[in-house]
Amino acid sequence: MSSTFPIRFLGALVEDWSLKSFVVFVVCVVLSQFIGALWYSPVFFGDLFIKLAYPKIKKADLNKKFAGPASKITYMIGMITGAVTVFLIRSCVILLDAKTIGDGASIGLFLASIDGIFGIVHPLFEARPVQLYFLHLGYHAFAFSVLGAIISVTRI
Repeated sequence: MSSTFPIRFLGALVEDWSLKSFVVFVVCVVLSQFIGALWYSPVFFGDLFIKLAYPKIKKADLNKKFAGPASKITYMIGMITGAVTVFLIRSCVILLDAKTIGDGASIGLFLASIDGIFGIVHPLFEARPVQLYFLHLGYHAFAFSVLGAIISVTRI
């Protein structure tokens, strides 16, 4: 690794915050939340998620459990972590000079694989179904790939 790496990395964090870049950033943050909402909805994997994550709670009782101020805080934290994730994906795209859909999607998959490697211990230590881990990892891999591809092609 060259001695200029820290400077290049810091430059990637602040490079090109034009109006277009900011709009792409906001669109990607909202898109990441939309992908998550679809991923965990009954249309895709919502029923499986409920079965794996809350095996002792009836589906009808979940609405009561997650209603109120706590759910608003959870969604707000989700938006913040989504923004940080998009920011980090964007920084990697800039640092690696990715400009194609394939380049961006590959960066997203690479970052999701890091998430997956670190995350595998959670279901094992928590005695939770490993299928739940793969469900979350699938969402991250898909979302990170889509976000990386969009950020890459909009840099041109």
